Amino acid sequence: MTSGGNDLFDRIPASVERALQPVLDAMAQQLRQRIGIPVDKSKRPWVRSKPGEPPRKDTGQLQASTNIQTIDANSEVRASLYVERPYARRLNNEMSRPIFGDILQQNRSSILNAMRSGITNPNNNGE
Repeated sequence: MTSGGNDLFDRIPASVERALQPVLDAMAQQLRQRIGIPVDKSKRPWVRSKPGEPPRKDTGQLQASTNIQTIDANSEVRASLYVERPYARRLNNEMSRPIFGDILQQNRSSILNAMRSGITNPNNNGE
């Protein structure tokens, strides 16, 4: 009897992770669009972005390095949306070019709904 209950709790994190994946994919796409506005190279000097604006796309490296990762460890699901370029932190923090903006807040209800779905339907295998 106990193993059946433990089995249910073992399935919940995987179910939550599966339910979150489409939301995380959408958030990554929103981030790529946010930092994908091209630099206007028709004028000199080029204006890459102004303080308060997200960084503009120049080489595309920042946009291409956008990733999501979910980790299911010790019955704990963690999700990360991140940009891998070394200069991303400097742009975001020191130069006031907000990379992520309010993407998390915009997707809050979708995240919570996905988590609820994963918890209440632990047998859902994503099909």
